Amino acid sequence: MRPGLQSSLQDSCYKAFTSQETHPSKFQNKIVFYLLSIGVEPKEEAVMDSGYSIDALVTVDGRTIGIEVDGPCHFIGESRCPLGATILKRRQVQSIDDIELISLTHWDWIKSACSTDKKQKRAQKQKFLRDLLGLEDKKTVHFD
Repeated sequence: MRPGLQSSLQDSCYKAFTSQETHPSKFQNKIVFYLLSIGVEPKEEAVMDSGYSIDALVTVDGRTIGIEVDGPCHFIGESRCPLGATILKRRQVQSIDDIELISLTHWDWIKSACSTDKKQKRAQKQKFLRDLLGLEDKKTVHFD
């Protein structure tokens, strides 16, 4: 048996880890807007038991799904290789918090809609999110 940290030190570390202020990006705000538009009610910046904050936490057909909105700063340079901190967070959230975790990358979001027509583009992005979450093609809420 290996000794661990003293419980008071564990508590201090956990409090420091979970008290970090979050700053949602424009990209994250856009995803939340689109989640609302397809009738999904995300809990933003949900702090999990692991101490990690999830960008958007949703419940779909009884499943809890965490959505991490991964913009360019989550990757090494201009590559598609995630940073070590991003990899660690994904692994720990899935194993400690036991939830499904989806990484929604900025390049997947850009590719999700190819139309130049604003309404068609919105519909394509809504369909992309429904497919990603395993939702049937349900009625969407329109924000005009």
